[in-house]
Amino acid sequence: MKEKHVKATLEFLHYVLPDFTILNKMLQSDEFKLHKLLPEARRIVQSLCANFMQEEYIDDTINKLPDITNEAKWKIVSEVYAGEEAAVISRSMVPHERESFLKRCRQWYIEAVNQIGKRINFDDQILRNLVSLDPRKLKNNQSTISAGNALAHRFSHMVTSKSMIDRQWRSLYFNREFLKKAPQGITAFWLHVSEEDSYKSLGEFACQLLALPHSTATVERVFSKVSLNKTKCRNRLGLVTLEAVLTTSQCFKGNFVSDPTLFELYSKAFYSYKARFSDCDRERYENEDQEQPLLDV
Repeated sequence: MKEKHVKATLEFLHYVLPDFTILNKMLQSDEFKLHKLLPEARRIVQSLCANFMQEEYIDDTINKLPDITNEAKWKIVSEVYAGEEAAVISRSMVPHERESFLKRCRQWYIEAVNQIGKRINFDDQILRNLVSLDPRKLKNNQSTISAGNALAHRFSHMVTSKSMIDRQWRSLYFNREFLKKAPQGITAFWLHVSEEDSYKSLGEFACQLLALPHSTATVERVFSKVSLNKTKCRNRLGLVTLEAVLTTSQCFKGNFVSDPTLFELYSKAFYSYKARFSDCDRERYENEDQEQPLLDV
């Protein structure tokens, strides 16, 4: 590639874009990721700011965006960091081309931080308290002792007693032995907590919080699956069957391996269905979208 500034720009993008890919995957995930959103966004913003701002102006525990518009806090143009590969290429440029390239990189950083700030509120109390649900934070004593009470007040419609949630949270917070033996994954951890009588209300409340949506990506995937299944060739596919197909797709991700037990259940269900409904009855039943089950397996 002959144009140095083009090659340097591509290397710069190769350096900065992976962090945004990580953030995008988090927002598009089917699993609960809200407890990781704020720490990850904070890390990315700090990393971006460190590339063009003086380090003394970057707070390690930022609860709001740094003042990136204040030029007095910027590094001089020659010290703007664009990644190792881009830096090597930029050193071989003539001075005015190198200065222009680094200014463009700095402007890219500023716009990136602004765009993150528009989408994520670093001072949002809900996001800050949801971080404490992370089992690793609890086990390493990095959670906030008041998080349980704060979440119970914010989602008071989901609890029967705010004081009970607060009491159980504080008890769990200091129960090192229980935390040490609990599973690592956030869903498995709070299911395990809900099975303990001493923390049953807290565990059930936390499991409800894990159902909070963090984007529309999951819903959009369902609509895409509907389009893939209800095609022109399958336009008479009933609602009950379509729902069963989508549920199966959601529950059995990846490679599905059958076994004799599943085959036996399928055969029993299939012949039971055939015996109970004629072709006309099945079509009418599925399109009416009745609530009672089709099969007794």
